Amino acid sequence: MTARTIPSELEDLGGMLDAARVDGAVRDTGDQDIEGAKNFLKTVSTPRIDHGTQGGTVEVPALHVLWTLQPITPGTAKWGSTCGTADFNTYKDETNYNGLNPDESVPTEPRIVWGIESNYYEAASGRLTAEFYTEYRSPAVGGPSPRYQRRPFGCTIDKLTGSVSSSIETGPPFGTFGKFAIRGGASNGGDFDIATFVTGTDQATSLMLVTSPLTVQRATTLQSTLSVAGETTVSGVLNLAKSGADGAYAEVLRAQIPGNLGTQNWRNSIESTASSNASNSGWQFKCATSQTTQAVVFAVSGDGNASVAGGLSVGGGGFIKRILRSSATLSFPSIAAGSSAPLTITVTGAVAGSVAAIGTPAGIEPGLRIETPVVTSSDTVTVTLTNTTGSPISPASALYRVIVFNQ
Repeated sequence: MTARTIPSELEDLGGMLDAARVDGAVRDTGDQDIEGAKNFLKTVSTPRIDHGTQGGTVEVPALHVLWTLQPITPGTAKWGSTCGTADFNTYKDETNYNGLNPDESVPTEPRIVWGIESNYYEAASGRLTAEFYTEYRSPAVGGPSPRYQRRPFGCTIDKLTGSVSSSIETGPPFGTFGKFAIRGGASNGGDFDIATFVTGTDQATSLMLVTSPLTVQRATTLQSTLSVAGETTVSGVLNLAKSGADGAYAEVLRAQIPGNLGTQNWRNSIESTASSNASNSGWQFKCATSQTTQAVVFAVSGDGNASVAGGLSVGGGGFIKRILRSSATLSFPSIAAGSSAPLTITVTGAVAGSVAAIGTPAGIEPGLRIETPVVTSSDTVTVTLTNTTGSPISPASALYRVIVFNQ
C-alpha cells in the first residue's frame, strides 16, 4: 500500500490519530507513515486533551482525571493528575492537582498533592491570582470530622499587580492551627511583610512590615533576642518579656557595634525590674565602659525617684555633677545688734566653692537674716545668721537644711 502523507493542518494528537484510523479500525499505512508521524510530533506543540469548560458547584468542582498510576497494592490511592474548574458563586477557580489521590477516588486515604490555580478570582475584592501550593486533605473516612485541609507551603502571584507572597501553615493536624505569610511587592505597600491569618479564612493581619526601615504595625511580644541592624519604628506596643522582678534588674534592650554581638563585647543596655513595691520597680540605662563592662548612667524607680551617675546639663548650660543635701539642728549663741554668727553643717562630698542653698526654718525670730550658705571647705557648709535689729537676739535651736550643687 502506498504511504500516505500526514496532512499539515493536523493540530493535535487527536487529529493525527484520526488520520491513521478509518471507522475506528487501524489502517495499515506502512512504516513510512509511522516515520512521518514521528517527524510530525517533532514539529508540533505538546498534544492537549481538551474536555471543554465546565463549572462545578459549591465544594464540588468539575474535575477531570488526566492520568493515573495504579499502585502495587490494589485498592489504595493512585498517583495521578487532575484538572478542573469551579464557580463558587463568590469566586471562580481553575485548578490542576498532581500527586497522591488527586481526585479523592479512594476516600479512606488522604489527598496529598501539588496544586496549581491559574485564575483564582474573588468577586468581592476583584483580586485575580495564580497560586501554587502543597496541600494535605484528611481522609473522608476515619479522620476527624469535619475533614480538614492544610497547605504547608503556598505561593500566590497577583496577576494584576505582579506582587508575590508566600505562606506557611503550622500547627497540629486538626483543630486550631496557625498560619503566617511572608509577602512582598506592590500589593501590601512594603518590601517585606509578615502576617498571620484568621483561622479558616484568607484574611491576613500584618504583624511586621518592612518598608526600609522596618515598621512594626501591631502589638508584638518578643520572647527571645531581636537583632536589628537598621532603623526600626514601632507604632504599636513592643512587649519585652524579659524584665527582672522585685529590684533584680534584667537586660531588655541592647545596642552593639555590628559584627561584635554578645555580652563579651561593647554594649549599651536598658534594664528593667517590676514589683508591687514601687521603689523596687524601675529602669536603668547602662553604657559600655570597656569591652566587657558597663556602668549605670541613669536610673528611675516607680516611686518617682531618678538618679544620674554623671553631670546633668539643663538647656545647654554647665554640668551639675552632683547634688548633695544634709540637715542639722543648730543652736546659735546670742547675736548682738548688727552682728553675725556662723555655724557649720557637714555635707559629705561637698566641694569647696560649690553653690549651696538653705531653707529657712519655721519660727525663726524676726530681725534675723540667713546669709547665703558657703561651702567653705570639703564636706563643710557654713551657715551665718545676721541680727538686723538694734537689740541682741538669742535664736532658738532650729533644724536647718542645705543643698549643695557640685560643678
